[in-house]
Amino acid sequence: MKHLYTTLIGTFFLGTSMAQFSFSSGYQLALPLAQMKNNINPTHSMTVSGLYQLRNNMQQLSLGLEFGLGSYAQKNMEQTFTFSNGNQTVTNVNYSSNMWQAAALLRYDLLKQSNITPYLSSKLGYNRLYANIRVDDPLDTDGCHPLDRKSLLGDGTMTASAGLGLKLDMAAFSRSWDRGQGWFDLNFQYTTGGTVSYINTRKLSSATTASSEGAQPLNLQFINVNTQNIHQHQVAEVFTSPLRMLQIQFCFYKAF
Repeated sequence: MKHLYTTLIGTFFLGTSMAQFSFSSGYQLALPLAQMKNNINPTHSMTVSGLYQLRNNMQQLSLGLEFGLGSYAQKNMEQTFTFSNGNQTVTNVNYSSNMWQAAALLRYDLLKQSNITPYLSSKLGYNRLYANIRVDDPLDTDGCHPLDRKSLLGDGTMTASAGLGLKLDMAAFSRSWDRGQGWFDLNFQYTTGGTVSYINTRKLSSATTASSEGAQPLNLQFINVNTQNIHQHQVAEVFTSPLRMLQIQFCFYKAF
């Protein structure tokens, strides 16, 4: 066993010493598919990643890590909350819905030493969708006031992605760049994962009972200032579905 650990560690350091490291930052658009596309908007994210491109006979292979943070809804909406006796209170509800992702990635260049290089790629990672809902305190001093000013909802799943991309070497555009030292990168990934729960941001409406098929109400507690009656009002709908997305990413890599 000791010899096995020594061999693995030696292989790791040998591989990294024979590799070229590069760092990127960019933009990613995630388009929800299947059931998700009926419930949430596209996600706009900023991403950062690091790649090790192996050399010699393995120079077409790259390994790395990628992280992203984005938003699929930022909305402020006026809602009317109705008491059991028919009285009403009007106030604003603020919705913030975001997605965080992390993945290990593998790429294989289909060409060697080319200014324009198509490649195949795959990812294995974790995506988390989370929302923050905040209810403003109404100006009506005699009306209905929220006991819960905020509600947090978050859920995540393991994901797998497969796709293809295209690298454009900066050396083709400027003589000040050496080949393989910087490039523009455009890639498309189909991403699939397990089931996740998230608020419905495409069909937000004034506080009512859940009406969409498959939806569960997300309620917050309120208190009637006059009667001290504590009750609940719906502020959003929650859906649960498998994660399905088409991710389109554009970024710039710089080698070190």
